[in-house]
Amino acid sequence: MKTSVKKSVRLLLAALLVLAMLPVATLLPAAASTDVATVNGTGYDSIYDAIAAANAIPEGATVVLKAGAVETLTEKITVTGKVTIEGAN
Repeated sequence: MKTSVKKSVRLLLAALLVLAMLPVATLLPAAASTDVATVNGTGYDSIYDAIAAANAIPEGATVVLKAGAVETLTEKITVTGKVTIEGAN
């Protein structure tokens, strides 16, 4: 009986040691993204910034608007390059 209790205590302590070594950040929920659009996989928190980044790519780029993201546009948007704008579904 003593041996099985010792084994159980060892196993419990080993499990606690493993849990103590995990970074706390892995247990916390991920921060919400503020991105409203992405350009070739890179997130931007402004449609203006996303389109400016896409305009700067000579071979062209795709701007994907994030589903549910809201931004009030107060200025003109000028597309000068080979830019495709897609809405997320």
